[in-house]
Amino acid sequence: MKAKKGQALLLKKEGFEEVAVKSPHEELRLSKGRITVTLYKTGTLLIQGNDKEIHQVNTLLEKTDILPKEVSGLTIGSDESLKGDTFGGIVVAAVKADDKIRLKLAQAGIKDSKQVPDYKIPEMAKKIRETAEYEIISLFPKDYNLEITKYTGVTFLLNKLHHQAYQYMIKHHPEKTSIKHIVDKYPGCTVGHIIETKADENHIEVAAASILAREEALKQLAVLSKEAGFKLPKGSTHVADALKKLKERKVDLSFFVKVDFKNVAPFR
Repeated sequence: MKAKKGQALLLKKEGFEEVAVKSPHEELRLSKGRITVTLYKTGTLLIQGNDKEIHQVNTLLEKTDILPKEVSGLTIGSDESLKGDTFGGIVVAAVKADDKIRLKLAQAGIKDSKQVPDYKIPEMAKKIRETAEYEIISLFPKDYNLEITKYTGVTFLLNKLHHQAYQYMIKHHPEKTSIKHIVDKYPGCTVGHIIETKADENHIEVAAASILAREEALKQLAVLSKEAGFKLPKGSTHVADALKKLKERKVDLSFFVKVDFKNVAPFR
């Protein structure tokens, strides 16, 4: 489940004692008899004990107003990157996880990509690839621009790619109908069994997907920067100088940018 340190500390009123953490990824560790409660820096709270003991702790946690247990069993979380960037196309990644995989991801310190500096993304992405099954769909600008002409906006394309990534991952799974798809909500999102705002903060499989998507986005921008001959900017705020340079070189802008963006129009 997800929790904050202040909430977990309320368990001390129920006889739990604070003990030393065992890894740099742990925020807090509490113990009572054979029960151990560990809060990771990602906000994931882990309860360890037998079924009866875990049930008892769950009852206590309900009294402390800690958020209810997050989705359990086999799930697939998906997230995208580059959606709001002028340069680059679009990337959607999906990660499959069960309770054991979620624990391993939490122990590895995996969290939402927005909370991770770019230089740490490859290291985290490597841990995810070594831990969980995943799928990445990466459209460079040329392909993005071709796809976007088929739809009335990026939302339709995103719905298609998220669904496609999910379908790829359940294709050969015997229990495909039971695998829940968790999507970080975006405007117009119509795919997924569980669609949540800030799903990348509340579900570690979605956080892992956001890391993989961000890594692929950075790779895209690196390739495009090499083609351009200079480092292309991220985002859409400070891009005018880069667009001007490309226009002066009379290159095909659709190779580098999303041509449907309004800030691109003056340079076409």
